[in-house]
Amino acid sequence: MEYCFVRAPFAAYVTNLNTREGEYAKVGSQLFALVDDRHWYAIADFKETYLQAIQPGQEAEVFLVGYPGKRFRGVVTGIGWANSPDNVKQQGVLPEVERTLNWVMLASRFPVRIEILERDPARPLRMGMTAFVTVLDRPAASDSQTAQTPQ
Repeated sequence: MEYCFVRAPFAAYVTNLNTREGEYAKVGSQLFALVDDRHWYAIADFKETYLQAIQPGQEAEVFLVGYPGKRFRGVVTGIGWANSPDNVKQQGVLPEVERTLNWVMLASRFPVRIEILERDPARPLRMGMTAFVTVLDRPAASDSQTAQTPQ
């Protein structure tokens, strides 16, 4: 252990560390994972019918199930360009569309990435938390604008 050290290229949390004293580490084998603590994101899957009203830079509110009643301020940073349709199979060149008696077609959903701008040390963020997201119809205020007080 005295010859071993780990350096992360960014502020991070070590997770999935499942080694014990006396175990051997092999070159190229994964011993643990790093969770990047510099930026936190919520990914919300929005129906394609809502995408025309969502743009990068819009303000968003993020509510995490683990912290009831706590609102986290966020900003839309990106919208996914593709998804995998679940009702079309590809065999060769032509798609195979399954026959169905269900005539209701559901709108596809695309991932919208929201960066969480405000952190709360009393409520640490964790990857995989369940989030509810509302995208607001206004651009997110920059930190320099929110720090100014009216004269």
